[in-house]
Amino acid sequence: MEIIAIGPENLEREHICCAITEKKGENCAALKKAWMRERFAEGLVCPSRFRGQ
Repeated sequence: MEIIAIGPENLEREHICCAITEKKGENCAALKKAWMRERFAEGLVCPSRFRGQ
């Protein structure tokens, strides 16, 4: 396993939906990523997670 940090530079290529939402599906992940892009601009910092879980 590899520990990664999610940020604006890798948000699009990382799988996030199962880690941060109860809803499932590609549309939900796209909406969450759009929300995160806006929050990153405001200074959001996401904790690291494990890739390969």
